[in-house]
Amino acid sequence: MPVIVEQKPDMEAGHARLTVLGAGGLDPASVEIAISAQADGVEKHLDPAREGPAAWAAGENWFRPDAASLSGEAISLELGPSATWHLKPYQPYMVGLRDAAGGHTEDRMSWVALRLPSDPPPPAPERPAAVEPEPAPAAESEAEEDPFAAFAELEANAEDAIAEPLRTDEEGDGQDRRTGRYILLGVLALLLVVAAAALWFFKDDLLEEDAQTPGEEIAATDDGAADAAAPDQVQRIPLTLEAARSYLIEDKPAAAAAQAEAQRFADAGQVQAAFILRKYAAQAGSADAALEMGRTYDPASHEPGGVIEAPDAEAAAGWYERAAEAGNVDAMVRLGEMLKTGAVERPDAPERSVFWLRKAAEAGNEKAEELLQ
Repeated sequence: MPVIVEQKPDMEAGHARLTVLGAGGLDPASVEIAISAQADGVEKHLDPAREGPAAWAAGENWFRPDAASLSGEAISLELGPSATWHLKPYQPYMVGLRDAAGGHTEDRMSWVALRLPSDPPPPAPERPAAVEPEPAPAAESEAEEDPFAAFAELEANAEDAIAEPLRTDEEGDGQDRRTGRYILLGVLALLLVVAAAALWFFKDDLLEEDAQTPGEEIAATDDGAADAAAPDQVQRIPLTLEAARSYLIEDKPAAAAAQAEAQRFADAGQVQAAFILRKYAAQAGSADAALEMGRTYDPASHEPGGVIEAPDAEAAAGWYERAAEAGNVDAMVRLGEMLKTGAVERPDAPERSVFWLRKAAEAGNEKAEELLQ
């Protein structure tokens, strides 16, 4: 199923047409498309309803094209900027098509250079999520039992028993009163024994919070908060290449923790171990690590005799772009500068250069303002 990608001169910027030959059996009224790519060994799928790096995520995602039509044995789909903005020229992608009748086909395509908007478009509207029925209320028998309820009832019964007057026999000699009093005392003693047993049974639950000592409680945090932990909380591993590899394979650390270890290895002169730690951190989402990876490959900052033998402007731009998308202003400036000066060749280099320099300038970077002028 060959996939032809084209942008006609009369089409608006950011709009493209995909023509899939041999897919005429699909219903254009219900056809959906899925686009996926390999990123760092992980298959990610395009979701036009998201912005920035979040538009590529794990998990299959299907969405409707802007338009679809049949022409013989071929089906044509039109995609707008919300989808094409995230596709890079000359990159291979996997394309899948399906319709409501169960038809399905897929093949690879190579994207082409397009005229794109200068600014990222708003994401496509999300499809309404299916309304899930509310869970039925739990049965009374499944309700959580209160360990104090039985004890309170026992107390109430005991108080009622104490308050209840003894019945007397006008003709008796008091023996019945003494017998009733003994029975009441026995009942009270039994109630107290049962109450004490109930408290003993639930003592672990009642005293669980008090058993914690100050400083022992750890608040639940996400990866970002855990990454911001104090330096003495970051795991320290031996300064060897083998230890660094084992750390990444076995511990699978968070991005910030791996970046902290990379810096420690670099300060100790362990450049090769620092490189693999930093690359892992950059791929895991650390903007600082991605910036450093870009500088490692950048011809303007490459250090001869280091881990990378020769500079690579394209690789540097790729790492800078990753850091820029994560919000690193320095990466935005250097990427915009490389695109502006022609250090990397891309069809949309002028527009992308202005885009990144403008974002850096809006963040208050003076060099970006100078490059824009």
